[in-house]
Amino acid sequence: GDRTTMNAELKTKRAARKTSYKKGDDTRENILAAALSCFNSEGIADVTCRTIAKQAGLSAGNVYYYFANKDVILTELRVALEHAIEALLLDMEQRRLNETAARRDAATQWLGLVWDWRFLFLNISQLIRTDPKSRPVLMAIRQRSIKLHQELYEEHWARQGLTLTDSDHKFCHDLAASNWILTVHGVQYVALDREDGETTREDFEEAINQFQIAGRIIFDRNLQKRLGEVATGSVENS
Repeated sequence: GDRTTMNAELKTKRAARKTSYKKGDDTRENILAAALSCFNSEGIADVTCRTIAKQAGLSAGNVYYYFANKDVILTELRVALEHAIEALLLDMEQRRLNETAARRDAATQWLGLVWDWRFLFLNISQLIRTDPKSRPVLMAIRQRSIKLHQELYEEHWARQGLTLTDSDHKFCHDLAASNWILTVHGVQYVALDREDGETTREDFEEAINQFQIAGRIIFDRNLQKRLGEVATGSVENS
């Protein structure tokens, strides 16, 4: 009897602790989601922990219980973005995205990440000053993204029957780097078009798509030119 009662009490306490942990995790995620919304709409400088608490429907004390200050929240959000980008790049590397639909899906996901964390891309310099550890991490992500996209372009050319020259490799690298610059700084470009600085995801994606169309035209023209040179024998495909 006593042993059965004790076991039941222990199970009840464990269940209560699990519920408490889950509630704590949910509160923490709620605060981060509220912070992301506030930073995106108001920028970093004008947001305080009280602003975040109000957005989350909590007291300021609750926010400070989970996060010592605003800089800690910023670091948490930066790490969350890094993990999201890492997952997307890993998926792209594994799938190689040879199909047009797969590449389009990956591009949409990437634009979604940039949009959802747009305050970070609008304030990269401030973020690096606040959290110096973020710079090498962001640089590594940039390098990996550019390298992956360069390889995808080169694989596309190779499937057309071309053996790439050094200038071809450089062209693919430059185009991949241009795509990075375009998406990362696209938020700033679109925001300047609006007097109030407010913009929507639709505005952002439309502008990026316009530039990407131009990039694809340049890529296709260069590819067709190389194919033509090989076909006519004006250059040696070796």
